[in-house]
Amino acid sequence: MEYVGTETSYNPSSSNPFSSGSTPPRGGSHLSDDAISPFGGSGSSEVDAAATRISSVSLSNDEQRSGSFSFTNRNEKIVVEGPEVRGGTFSKHHAYKISVQPSTSEPVFRRYNDFLWLRSVFARMFPGLFVPPIPPKKILGSNEEEFLNERRSDFQRFLRRVSAIDILYNSHPMQKFLFSTTDFETTTKEINKQLDARDLKEVFQLYNNVFGHILAKPITEKTDQDMESFKGFLKSTEKKVEALYETSRYLTEGFGSMMSNVAKLNGLLGSVYDEEKTQISDKLQPDRFPVLETFLAWHQSLKFAAPCFTDSLQTNFKYELQDVQSFLELIGQRDEQKAKLEKAKKAAAPWKAGKQPTPKQEQQKIDELKKEEEEQELLDIMTKLIVFDQIHVMWQYKTCYFHTFMHDFAVKHHQASQQNVELWATLQANIQSAPKL
Repeated sequence: MEYVGTETSYNPSSSNPFSSGSTPPRGGSHLSDDAISPFGGSGSSEVDAAATRISSVSLSNDEQRSGSFSFTNRNEKIVVEGPEVRGGTFSKHHAYKISVQPSTSEPVFRRYNDFLWLRSVFARMFPGLFVPPIPPKKILGSNEEEFLNERRSDFQRFLRRVSAIDILYNSHPMQKFLFSTTDFETTTKEINKQLDARDLKEVFQLYNNVFGHILAKPITEKTDQDMESFKGFLKSTEKKVEALYETSRYLTEGFGSMMSNVAKLNGLLGSVYDEEKTQISDKLQPDRFPVLETFLAWHQSLKFAAPCFTDSLQTNFKYELQDVQSFLELIGQRDEQKAKLEKAKKAAAPWKAGKQPTPKQEQQKIDELKKEEEEQELLDIMTKLIVFDQIHVMWQYKTCYFHTFMHDFAVKHHQASQQNVELWATLQANIQSAPKL
C-alpha cells in the first residue's frame, strides 16, 4: 500500500489609416473572468472587483472627457488557447489560438513575435501612453508545459487589458491582430509602412481630440522635476519588487518542497504501520497510536494552501514588476524623444540665429525649423500625458490591485490555516481521550 498524498470614448474614424473602420460583429455575455481595467486582471473574482472599483474611480467631468479613463466593459471576451506547434524543422514555433467570444469571426493563430509586434506598434502609434506588458522571452531551463501555460495566461491577460482601453482596442492593428485570417506577416509589413509614412500632425490631431483637457495644462519647471523624481522612484521600486518576486518564488518552491517531503513522510510512516501490523501487533502491545490519516489530511491541506503562494503572492509581484518595468520603458521613450528634440534644435539653431540660406538650402531651412517645432510638441504631449495622467492611473491601479491580491492571499491562507488548526486539534483531542499507557 502507498501512503503518498494526492498531488468619453474615442472611436477613430474609418478615414484614419490607423483606425479599424467597421468593427466585426460582437456581442454576448459579460466579460466576467478577467478584470476590465486599463491594467487588467488574472481571472479571480477579487481582481474583477478591483477592476470595477478602478473603472469607477470618482473623476471630475474634465477628467472623464480626457479620454485616458475611457475604459469599456465589453460584452465579449478574448480567449487565448493552445499553443499549437507549427512550422518546419528549422522554423518550429508555438502559435496560440485567439478567439473573441461570442463572435461569428474565425479564430486566429498568433506567435510570440506577433504579440511583440502589436505592443511595439502601440508604443509607436500612441506615444506617452502606458501599454500593458507581455511576458518576457522564455527563461532557459523552465518547465516546458508549465511555461507554455503561464505564457498563454499572460497573453490572454495582455489582450484583455488592451481591450479595456478604447483607443488601443479600436485601433487598426488591434482589429487585424484579433480578426485577420489572411497572411498576418504581410499585414504587419503594410501597417509598418503606414506608420513610417505617418505625419506627426495625425498624432497631434488624434491626441487633441482624445486628451484635450490634459494637453491644455501648462508645463512648468516642477513638471520636469516630478518626472525625474518619479523616474528615480520607479528605478528604486523595480529593484525592491524584483527582490520581492524572487523571494516569493523561493517561498513557493520551498512550500512545494515541503509538500513533497510531507508526502514522502506519509509513505514512510504508512510502511512503518504496515510492517508493525503484519509482524508484531499480535506479539507486542499496545499498537502505535494511529496518526496516518491525520498526516494524509495534512498533506491535502498543504495542497489547498499552495495556490496562496503561486496565484496570489508570487503572481502579484510578477505582474507588479512587469508593470513597473513597462512604465520605466515609457519614461525611457520620453527620454529618447527629448534627445531627438536636442538634435533637432542643434540642426535648426543656425537658421534661428539668422543664417541666410542659399537657394538650395531654402527647403532644408523649412524642414529643420518644422522638425524642431514638431519634436518639441511631441515631447510636451508625452510629458503631459505621463505626468498629469498616466502616473496617477498606474498608481491607482497598483495600490488597488495590491490591496485585492493581499486580501485574496489572506482569505486563502486563513482557510488553509483554519483547516490545520482543526486537524491538529482533533488529533490532540483523540490522543488525550485515548487510554493512558
